[in-house]
Amino acid sequence: MADLDVEVQAFGVEHECPTAVINVRQGEEVVPQTVLDLIGSGSYATEGVIATWRWRVTQPGGSQSVFKPTDTSPDVKFEVNAAGRYLFELDVTDATGEQSCEPAQVEVFVNPDQALHIELLWDTPGDSDQTDPGPVAGADLDLHFKHPSAVGGGHDGDGDGHPDGWYDEVFDCYWFNDSPNWGNPAANVLDNPSLDRDDTDGAGPENINLDLPENDACYEIGVHYWKDNNFGASFATLRIYIYGSLALDVSGVELAERDMCWVGEVCWPPTGVAPSARRVCQGTNQPCASDATCADGRTCGYKITHSYEHPFIPTPAQ
Repeated sequence: MADLDVEVQAFGVEHECPTAVINVRQGEEVVPQTVLDLIGSGSYATEGVIATWRWRVTQPGGSQSVFKPTDTSPDVKFEVNAAGRYLFELDVTDATGEQSCEPAQVEVFVNPDQALHIELLWDTPGDSDQTDPGPVAGADLDLHFKHPSAVGGGHDGDGDGHPDGWYDEVFDCYWFNDSPNWGNPAANVLDNPSLDRDDTDGAGPENINLDLPENDACYEIGVHYWKDNNFGASFATLRIYIYGSLALDVSGVELAERDMCWVGEVCWPPTGVAPSARRVCQGTNQPCASDATCADGRTCGYKITHSYEHPFIPTPAQ
């Protein structure tokens, strides 16, 4: 057997790299709105102690949660409000200045556990910090989930000759009617929707959940741009999950203050009729012939009523 010369390259280090370690107290599969405890203080060094920590996260599109108290704390909290996959990474540095050779990584999957989970997020380019809290710190969009019985006092805000149903005192679930009674009045029957998160200062998400939808019912979903707080246009994303699986994803819908957007509907049971977006020929209430065109050449888009007002709900002060 002939000898074979192989070039070998190597390098030495003066100190061994410290090792970053992440533990997630709540586990690696949770429901939306869980506040995770991410423990990095178990990281260790062969020489000395860990001196610095640096956390990073890759989160679902539209989600803008942040580490608390800071991304340089050894142990942090992180609220996972949007459904999807979160990848957490941690780098550490020891007292000699040596950094971990590779980051610790942990994936956490956020899965809704209700029959219906509806999620609204938004991006407001005019807001330079969409994570800061406060009553006027960001754009305020509102999620609406409407029962087939909703008439909204007969109000016809879009002028199509039919009651819209938005802001119905009983049959529209939104921030002012966040836990309506739509079904069996017994407390132990989970047949009522609930708005479990109302975000008033930018980005969202807002979540509406329903455990036991009614058979043969088609629910409508809307987004109202309540107040822009001088940050300008927002781009809305709406996702519908059925038993934890993403069934409809509508993104990039541009809205201005007071716009009301009829996003789509979901019928129950989910077999046969999938959740659908409501697409109309722009400037009309006529459904599109396809996803992109109309018979008269108009653009097909989402049904949006500008400057939408309702007598039940006063216009917010400027």
